[in-house]
Amino acid sequence: MNQNRKLYALGAFFSAAGLVGSFWQLLDKLTLLKHPGANLSCNLNSVFDCGRVLTSHQYEVFGFPNAIIALVMFTFFLTFSLAGLGGRLTKQFTLSALGLALFMLGFINWFVFESIFRIHAMCLFCTVVGPSILIITALLLRLNQPYMSKWVQKAMSRGADIFVWILMLVFWVSMTAIKLG
Repeated sequence: MNQNRKLYALGAFFSAAGLVGSFWQLLDKLTLLKHPGANLSCNLNSVFDCGRVLTSHQYEVFGFPNAIIALVMFTFFLTFSLAGLGGRLTKQFTLSALGLALFMLGFINWFVFESIFRIHAMCLFCTVVGPSILIITALLLRLNQPYMSKWVQKAMSRGADIFVWILMLVFWVSMTAIKLG
């Protein structure tokens, strides 16, 4: 299996994981709408308290549950990855997918910040959705590497991008542990 096919296969796996996490999160949000104060499957303790997160105004920043955005985006990324496994995709399409992934990465970073510092709780599903979008963005960056500047290509060939992704993940985990633990 060539390198791009491996990246598309990983993209499909993490897209499916994000899709499952988003769907489950939406089901819990619907449960809360039907039965306010319900004991959710993702309410583990005071740190992982989905109920608090799902009822916050940050969870409906665009007027509807964030899980709907995630469902649409992970469906797109899954379709993109499966199409990539099936054949060659255009430069414009892969760059557009990277742009969407970067938007989602920015959105999840904002939401993680809000969860930790404003809501003071994490949603268990964010521990699936966040890393999934981080990995999908990393994979899309790798798939778009030929379209990047020579400087970026050289840095990526030395693993600079992987270092940045690991730092971001470590930051999320450490901030959660420090602030909420």
